[in-house]
Amino acid sequence: MSAAQLTAVAWGRPDNEVIATLYAAEHSRHQMLAAQALREHASVAASALRVLHETGHHDPTAVAVTLRQGWWGTWVTGLHRGTADRTPAAVIARLSALAAVAAARTGAPADLTVPMSGGRLHLPGWGTLAADAGELRLTVRDGTVIAHQPAGTYALPVGETVDGWIPARRLAAGGLRLLVDDRDPGRDCFRMPLRGPLPDGEFAALRRTIGQGWRLLARSAPELARQVAAGLWAVVPLAPPPDGSETSVTCSDAIGAIGATGPGDAVDAAVMLVHEWSHSLLNGMLGFVELHDPRDAGTFWAPWRPDPRPLSGLLHGTFAFLAVAETWRVLRAAGVQPERAEAEFAVRRRQLAEVLAVLPGVPALSPQGRRFVAVLQRRCRALFATPVSRHADEQASAAVRRQAAAHEQAAGAPRHGDPRP
Repeated sequence: MSAAQLTAVAWGRPDNEVIATLYAAEHSRHQMLAAQALREHASVAASALRVLHETGHHDPTAVAVTLRQGWWGTWVTGLHRGTADRTPAAVIARLSALAAVAAARTGAPADLTVPMSGGRLHLPGWGTLAADAGELRLTVRDGTVIAHQPAGTYALPVGETVDGWIPARRLAAGGLRLLVDDRDPGRDCFRMPLRGPLPDGEFAALRRTIGQGWRLLARSAPELARQVAAGLWAVVPLAPPPDGSETSVTCSDAIGAIGATGPGDAVDAAVMLVHEWSHSLLNGMLGFVELHDPRDAGTFWAPWRPDPRPLSGLLHGTFAFLAVAETWRVLRAAGVQPERAEAEFAVRRRQLAEVLAVLPGVPALSPQGRRFVAVLQRRCRALFATPVSRHADEQASAAVRRQAAAHEQAAGAPRHGDPRP
């Protein structure tokens, strides 16, 4: 990435070319990691690896999308770290499913034999096939996967549920297209409990609310709506925490994927989409640039979190909440829940001002990190050019003071934790 492109990311204004560059770089990193992680399986999984190699040369874009929808990055990272199932049968099954879909999408022929033990084969982006124990034979011809097993033969993909086959579900709203992945075991990368398959009513509610949220962005903040549509590709339903609160997260090994308990309304959905896209955007940028010394062990007060944060977490939160504050500003200007929008905007900008009074002086920042933080400061100052009512500003300031006092009492330390300037 060029310096101008990195600066565009810092400003929260990447164009579609920059977003495509981030995805291409992520794919390259995952391919290098896969070459190491799969070395010991090269002989037993030779057929699937050969199909992936050949189709990747023929149509690299289609294969990259297939691998992404198959949670390739999180899987090969797990293999590399020893947290994923590395038995030959599990590796062959995963690679064969990916290879079958890649072959179908690129029009290539393939013949694959898949050892089955769990009773299900997930074809990434397509759906889940119930499979008998033993071996499942997959034949790929003219864009169709034929699954041969004693119970019957399936020509896949099928767009509707039939006996033994459940198609993947998606939501579409204007320019937004998201895979709603509630079945693939590879999606378990968010360090939070997953929901099982959503009942039809809950899926319809999720599709409706996220669609309404994106349309709200398209009307009020079209630039953000464009980024969200270009950058996000999946939402994974998460189990709600015990207190029933709404939660959303991202995964550094799968940029563009969101884990979420489900937004409450369209405004919540709009803010969630922007928030989590910002985290994904920064995760992508961090593949090109190091913002700080990773050996630094300092912790800092983050007003939006109850726990002290490492420098990496503070940078992530600051970047994401700047986008959130900017979103609340445009929603307020558009007259969308104006009282709530003003209150949220006022609180977020006060929180950001607290953090950005400290970040520039952190010694562990790299030169690139200092330039990045300087842009964040300019974005924060721009927030204060928008007036809010005296009441909203006083309430926001009081809320931040309470958050700081609570942190100091719990931590027994100054609110920024790290005693350095």
